[in-house]
Amino acid sequence: MIPKGAHMKYFLVISFIFLTGCVTASNQRSAHNHAISGQIAQENGNWDDARKHWAKAVVNAQLADMNYKSLSIAYYEYGRSLGATCFFTESEKYLNLALNIDKKRNGPAHMTILELARLHASQSNLAKAVTYYEQLPAIYKERYYLEQRDPHGTGIVWEEYSEALRILGKNEQAEQYNQKAIVLKAKSSSSNSEITPYGKFCTNH
Repeated sequence: MIPKGAHMKYFLVISFIFLTGCVTASNQRSAHNHAISGQIAQENGNWDDARKHWAKAVVNAQLADMNYKSLSIAYYEYGRSLGATCFFTESEKYLNLALNIDKKRNGPAHMTILELARLHASQSNLAKAVTYYEQLPAIYKERYYLEQRDPHGTGIVWEEYSEALRILGKNEQAEQYNQKAIVLKAKSSSSNSEITPYGKFCTNH
């Protein structure tokens, strides 16, 4: 079952079946099954269940010595699920694990950079959020051409960046990205990209 949004870094089903090396079969199977269950829970808005399944996917992926792409997916999705359920410190840890892998292996690091920006913005840590947002324009433009491929989704990102800059008093730069957001969002009425609901599904820690 492939998600309707664009948040999955790769197609999970394909990645967990075909991108693993020589692994322990039972751990590989368990990692795959928990990844699918975590994915479904996210799609259904059950982020606490998603967190629990992704935790098990991570453990089993590590035990199975799955390859870097599978580990990156597991860390990324576990990080998102942790953040949605207000385990913010742990969320940052696992998102950074995913980011480190993607930077070393030339993976889609921009997705994790955006998640880290949104994670910090959700906690009103805007100075930290901006250190991530400011990395995105060059990557979006020079590598992924996202302003052309997903104008509405990119417009939302620039809108978030603009608001963070405005609150920090960087008004000229904020207005620059606000205008970019307006132009891009006018080109398309929707985006396939999902926004992680950081801090919206807090559990009793």
